[in-house]
Amino acid sequence: AVAAAAAVTQWVLVVPEGEGAAKQPEANFFSVAHPRSGEQLLMCATRAGHVCEVQSFKDTIPRSFFLGDSVQKDGTLYLSTPVDPLFLLLPCLKAKAVDRFVPLDVVMDALHAPQLETCFTHEQIALLCDVNTAHDLNVYRLNNSLVLRWLKAKVFQAADGLVHTAVNTDTGCISANLVRSASASSNRNREVFAVGLVSEYLPKDFAALLAEEFKCSAATLQVSGKSKPHPSESTRTKRSTGADDEIDEEGGKGDGDAAGRPSASEPTLDYTKAAVPSLPDPAKKSKLTAAQKALAKVNTKGMKNLSSFFKKK
Repeated sequence: AVAAAAAVTQWVLVVPEGEGAAKQPEANFFSVAHPRSGEQLLMCATRAGHVCEVQSFKDTIPRSFFLGDSVQKDGTLYLSTPVDPLFLLLPCLKAKAVDRFVPLDVVMDALHAPQLETCFTHEQIALLCDVNTAHDLNVYRLNNSLVLRWLKAKVFQAADGLVHTAVNTDTGCISANLVRSASASSNRNREVFAVGLVSEYLPKDFAALLAEEFKCSAATLQVSGKSKPHPSESTRTKRSTGADDEIDEEGGKGDGDAAGRPSASEPTLDYTKAAVPSLPDPAKKSKLTAAQKALAKVNTKGMKNLSSFFKKK
C-alpha cells in the first residue's frame, strides 16, 4: 500500500517591514480575547517581542496564488499589523488589579495567552499601574489616572500619524486635494478620529472616559463598526415599505414638515429602486393623423392579413 502524502497547509501572510515574522520559525500564532468585544483574535508574537494582529481578506470571487512553481489554492490574504500588547492586558488588569496589588502572574493567568509572557516589561506595565516591590517581587495595581495619560498619548500619536496619510478626517465628502491647509477644525477632526481608532481596542468604560476627556460625543465616534445611521436611512425605509408613520432609531418621526413634505436636505427620489420604464396609459388614446383616419375608413372585409403570406403552406 502506498501512503498518501499529507497535504501541506500554507498561507500568504503580509508582515510589516523589518518584522521578519515569516522567516522566524519560532513566531507563535495564538488566539486572545478582543479587549472590547471579547471575541477571539488571531495574533502573532515574534521573537523580537513584537505583537501583531492577523486579519484575513477573502474575496467573494475564488482566487489562488502562484508561488514559484506551485499554485496556492486558498487565495485568502492574511495581513499582520503591530498592536501594543498593553491594550490586550488592560481588561485583565481591570478584572484582577483594581483595588489590590497583584503580581504579574495573576494578571497573565486571566489573559490566557502564555505566548505574551515575554512581551511585557516592567516599564511598560508601570505606564498603567502603581508599582510596589516586596521581597524582590513586583506587584501592580491599576491606576485610572495613569491609564488616561497613556491613552491620551496614544491619541496624539495616532493624530500625528494621520497628518502624513491621505485620510481626510473632515466632515462631509470632500477630496483631500481640495484642502488648502490644515486648519484648526482639521486638527480637531483628526483628534476625534484618533479617539475613535484608539477606542476600538478599549473596554467600554475606558472608551467613555477617553471620549469625555476629549469632549467627544458618542454620535461623532464610530466604534466597533456601529456608526450612527444616515439621516435619510429612515426615509428610504419609509418609502420602500409605504408606511407613513415610520419611526427611526431615536424614537422620532422621519424628516419633513408637519404636512409631510420632505425637507430641503432630503432627496425627493428613491434611488434605491431600479429604474422602471414608464408604460403608456391604455385609457389615454393618442390623436390620429389624417392618413391614419383615412386608413381606418377602408373596408378590409375579405382581405387577408399580411402575416398570412408568411405562414407555411
